Amino acid sequence: MSAQPARGAPSVVRSTSLDFSHHRSFLADVVIDKGPRELLGRLMLKVDTDFREKGVVVSYATFEELVAVNKANSESWSPLLRIFDPAVSDVGPDNGNVLMGRNSSGAVVYTQAVRKFELAGTLLKDELESLRVLYRDPEASRAPGEAVHVSAPIASIPRDDALFTGAQWYRPDYRKKKLLPLTTVLTRCIYIARWDPDFAYSFCAPAVVGGGVPATARMRSEWGVSMINTPVLRNGTIEAALIWSDAQDMIEVLQDYAANRSTAANAEVDVLVPDRAANQKRVG
Repeated sequence: MSAQPARGAPSVVRSTSLDFSHHRSFLADVVIDKGPRELLGRLMLKVDTDFREKGVVVSYATFEELVAVNKANSESWSPLLRIFDPAVSDVGPDNGNVLMGRNSSGAVVYTQAVRKFELAGTLLKDELESLRVLYRDPEASRAPGEAVHVSAPIASIPRDDALFTGAQWYRPDYRKKKLLPLTTVLTRCIYIARWDPDFAYSFCAPAVVGGGVPATARMRSEWGVSMINTPVLRNGTIEAALIWSDAQDMIEVLQDYAANRSTAANAEVDVLVPDRAANQKRVG
């Protein structure tokens, strides 16, 4: 059945609302459990509209779908780290989520995923080097010689939890549409609304760091992480930066986006998302 616009949806939402191959907007399923509700609700509606103006509707998806889309786009996308593969990781809707952007034909043109890890009593460095971040059972799932070595100082700072964000992919013909600033705002909104995290991190290849992607995504960089014989590059080593942002970085991303967007907001739009019950079912 085709997704329908929300009853009483204000014109600013309805005017750009498109049912892209029956995949409804993340707005239909998002729940704001934490963080500044009014700001998050307002910005999620704005960023949804900005995506639609670029011909993309963003929805929640499953990790199984993410794995399938990755395999189907192997010509432009390296294999996923197994952190996001439920066949060998305990990733799922209770500790992570997946976003997918589709065009008007229903084809996936953007993906991103996140996984939360509890770190009380251990360090991020230890979890990465033991491969417990990647696998439910590292000894059973790791390839011969597979290893991760971490020298980035930030990984040795004790903390209660951390979000790993990754699987960020844009279909080649969408890479000049400047989606990164929008995906940065959207993911920060969703991270804060669900977990209100103190720390989010990922890995980034030197060429990507040099291209300014972490700076655009408002993430800091530290060297480094060595990934040896991982699924991303079997029989090889990837030297990457550990890129990260803290709670203040994430809020500043949202504040800057709000300041740069029009302040002429429809009052009905501003309350549409924040007034949803916190116990509404999540998807992804």
